[in-house]
Amino acid sequence: MSDKSNKSAIAVRVDHLSHSFGPRVVLNDLTISLPAGQMTALLGPNGSGKTTLFRILTTLLRPVKGIVEIFGHDVATNAAAIRGLIGVVFQHPAIDPQLTAFENLTYHARLYGVASGEIAPRALACLEQVDLIDRAGDKVKTFSGGMKRRLEIAKAILPGPRLLLLDEPDTGLDPGARQHLRDLLLRLVREQGTTVFTTTHLMEMADAADRVLLLHQGKMLADGSPGQLCSSIGGDVLTLDVADAESVAVELAAQLHLPARVIENHVRVEMPDVYQQVSRVVERMGTRLNSLSVSRPTLNDVFLKLTGNGLQSPE
Repeated sequence: MSDKSNKSAIAVRVDHLSHSFGPRVVLNDLTISLPAGQMTALLGPNGSGKTTLFRILTTLLRPVKGIVEIFGHDVATNAAAIRGLIGVVFQHPAIDPQLTAFENLTYHARLYGVASGEIAPRALACLEQVDLIDRAGDKVKTFSGGMKRRLEIAKAILPGPRLLLLDEPDTGLDPGARQHLRDLLLRLVREQGTTVFTTTHLMEMADAADRVLLLHQGKMLADGSPGQLCSSIGGDVLTLDVADAESVAVELAAQLHLPARVIENHVRVEMPDVYQQVSRVVERMGTRLNSLSVSRPTLNDVFLKLTGNGLQSPE
């Protein structure tokens, strides 16, 4: 396995990266520096540019403008060296359903040139890591979606990569499988020292990361830990479902002096101790109020504040 002991190394460096497909700008002047030994989530709605960045990091796409390095190797000039340092999990399965879990891994090990005497022990060790050792001899076609995803990760970590890149690995998984996946990725970081970089549009995955990058229309909006980003809201969130959101927001601002605004047809108030305003708001709204909620800020709230759209909203 590769040496992952240097936690101070820079795993990914992106410097003024831009990429276009014809006249359409997909990535716009991105600059990122990710230290080794952490889990980073790139969060954004579908169409935000996440997959394009993923393809560049995995050397499948050459950047149009800017510099991208993986552990000091330039993706544009040294793709071969980078491919020996990374493990990749794509959105769509890349495993053979007619083979067993063990056969899938041993075939992959041969493609990577793993010494014949190491193939079986390494394959079994990886299956153990992803909690599939008891299904080693079963054909993949009998696996659930979550099990297939874990096998994909076993295949990706088998060569001992320093950096594990995953493109929306939680898509299509049920809540239990998503939790299992998050726990597995965190174990790889904490116990193995693997650097994990995953794209996602689901808050649950991003909440588990050490660091979150928010991407919107090809631009980086925010960068920080989940706690840091959520604290930028400046308080709790009061959300009102009312018939005429625009007029209600104006009324709350003028009459109750609340920082109300309309996002996705709902009135939102973000402020410290906002729950203390609930009785005043309910009294003011009367029968115009369909429903009301007060919540702690989430990453989706951060995205709403910055863009006016939720993370599930396509661009």
